[in-house]
Order: sequence, then C-alpha cells, then structure tokens
Amino acid sequence: MFRMFTDRFNRASIVNAGVQGLQVTAAIAAAYGMLTNPQSSPEFVLDMATHIVTYLALQERPSFAASSASTLLNASRLGAIYTLLTTAGGLGAAVEMTDAVVHAIGLALTVGNFASPEEEVRTPTPAN
Repeated sequence: MFRMFTDRFNRASIVNAGVQGLQVTAAIAAAYGMLTNPQSSPEFVLDMATHIVTYLALQERPSFAASSASTLLNASRLGAIYTLLTTAGGLGAAVEMTDAVVHAIGLALTVGNFASPEEEVRTPTPAN
C-alpha cells in the first residue's frame, strides 16, 4: 500500500506534492475520526474518499477520471461542510473550517490542473 503513494507522488510540482502530503494527513485524520466516532462514519467515509481521490488527481499525469472525480467530490464535500456549519451538527466550527480550507485547496488545484495547458506534441513539418 505504501508503494501506491510513493509511485504517485508528484515530483514535478512542489505545491502539488505539499498538498498531496496534506491530503494523506487529512485522510488519516478522517480514518481516525471514523474509528473513534462510529455515529459520524458516513461523513468520514466521504471525507476519506475525497482526500484519497484528490491525492491521486494531484499526481504528475492524472487521469481525466481522477481529476473529474476529485473536482466533484471536493465540491460536494464543501457543500456538506457548509450544511454542517449552518446546522447544529458537525465536529465543531474550527475543525469544519479547517476541513473546508483543505477541500477548497484541493478543488482549486484540481481545477487548475484542468486549466493548465498540456505539453503540445509538435510534428515536424517537411522542409521545402
């Protein structure tokens, strides 16, 4: 399992690599929360899945499916956090706000990867 994370670690971008480390840390925190608070397990399962998919979407050459899934999961998780902040549920405002910042960063970088131009492959033209 450790090899899955080391093979997909982004060595081309320090920012993406740092956020990948943040995503792994957040996934571990979500797994811990899932184990210690069984009543909130559905929330933590979505949170952990979102962090893992975002980690995969921030690799050097992410697949379109991973990038799309990361974008959708981060956006839906931000909506869920907003709902928890505006109601009496949740883990507390500080924890939810921290989680919202982590998901907003993941969403911004994933969307930024969509917007960044790919390296163009130029075919040589015949000389006249």
